[in-house]
Amino acid sequence: MDTNKHLIAVVTVSSKGQITIPASVRNEEGITGGTKINLYRNEDNELVLHVKRPEPSTFWQQVLAANKKFGKQDLVNDWIDFGEDVRAEKDI
Repeated sequence: MDTNKHLIAVVTVSSKGQITIPASVRNEEGITGGTKINLYRNEDNELVLHVKRPEPSTFWQQVLAANKKFGKQDLVNDWIDFGEDVRAEKDI
């Protein structure tokens, strides 16, 4: 076993075969409902979980969906200051 590994959490498998990922881990890794997690077995026969990050296009689709859901008309520009030059180019 690799001695550089650090135990993050111990979880228990439910009778339905489910585990609960602790909130601290979910928050740190950006795991929310619907997040895909790939399971792999490495060369030491250990089970490895890999959080599948959304593709950039999927991210922007989620931003637009949130925009519609919460009625925020300029969600992106409120979060990110692109600077006056970029805003001027966008309006062209």
